[in-house]
Amino acid sequence: MTLRGAWAALAVFVLFGGCLARPEPTTGPVVSPTAPTASAPASAGPPFASVGPSAVVTPAAIDPALDWQLVPLGDRPVAATLTDVVAVPDGFLAAGAGGRAGELPVILHSTDGFAWDREGITSRQGMAPVRLALIGNRVVAVGGGQTDRCGHPSALDTWAREVSGTWQEAVFDPAFCVGQGNANLLAGRGGTVVLLGAGSGDVVYLMTSDSGLQWASVPNPFGGLYPQGAVSDGTRIWVFGAGPLDCRACVASGDSETFAPPQDLGLGPDAAIVGAALFDGRPLAIAVRGQAVGLVRLGTDGAWEVTEVAGLDGTAVARIEAVDGHLVALGGDETGAALAWVSADGSSWRPMTLPGAQIGTTLMGAAAHDGIAVIVGQVTDGDGGIAAVWTGSAALLAP
Repeated sequence: MTLRGAWAALAVFVLFGGCLARPEPTTGPVVSPTAPTASAPASAGPPFASVGPSAVVTPAAIDPALDWQLVPLGDRPVAATLTDVVAVPDGFLAAGAGGRAGELPVILHSTDGFAWDREGITSRQGMAPVRLALIGNRVVAVGGGQTDRCGHPSALDTWAREVSGTWQEAVFDPAFCVGQGNANLLAGRGGTVVLLGAGSGDVVYLMTSDSGLQWASVPNPFGGLYPQGAVSDGTRIWVFGAGPLDCRACVASGDSETFAPPQDLGLGPDAAIVGAALFDGRPLAIAVRGQAVGLVRLGTDGAWEVTEVAGLDGTAVARIEAVDGHLVALGGDETGAALAWVSADGSSWRPMTLPGAQIGTTLMGAAAHDGIAVIVGQVTDGDGGIAAVWTGSAALLAP
């Protein structure tokens, strides 16, 4: 299994109750470091070199002007893994799962990327958030877990956060029995929350909501397209994936509910989409065909352009995000080594360096706010895994 496959499996593992870590989560705030103070820069070293526990910095060593720091989250791990992070007006929110089987929901909040506090969030048994999206003035989370309410043992779940910081879980809906799968949370027309993906048994779904808590299902979406990534500009939605017949790298576009038939991007029947993002107001995707890596981008004339990509191993990419005016790709190789790259436009990429990313480290999400960048994921700890946060200057994302 490639690490990209393992990365996807980890998200499903969190959702459906796999044993991710030994520790129980804390019930109070995370023990946070004191205010950053200056220190000598960390040594550069090769990207993601194996670094022991000494790579975890002490509060006195944290300085946002320096390189990436593996931020301590307290004496007891608060989560088995963190699967996403988003920038919000007052800092960052990170989502993940805790408990012995990754079955408990975890939300962390930070104003500066260094000091993290636990927010109150509850769920039905076994449900935990995996993805976050800031839509209007509300943060919406999607995830899922094990259930006995469906014909198979898994279900989707969503939560919404008010500006006050209060989280509310959606009431169970039979539509959640599609399972979470590769869910995408997007802003639709008029501030509508759009949830789409492919769940258990490759069931494709599309749901819309005004609140992120009550959902309406749209039947037969995307004209037979199997979604592998989706982006939105707040009005239009583009869904990339594998289409019917030999259309293996296609796109369907429309508003929150009505989509045009899949359009073949001309990459051939053996191509696949490995990630998508909205960048400079236009959708783009990374496609792989064998060892070749291509950038698919919507041109200013409305036509799709495909160009060659340099410096990126597309077969190792698990996720692509637009962060602080740049593109960030996260993933890993077949040896279990975590990998990350950054690009100015998607055509040329360079690897990033993180401390403490040993074999088995998983990188899941990235965000930037007020000059600070954050990457979240999981690092190994004995025979289990614990949540990890790397924090540094947003300038580290510059190509």
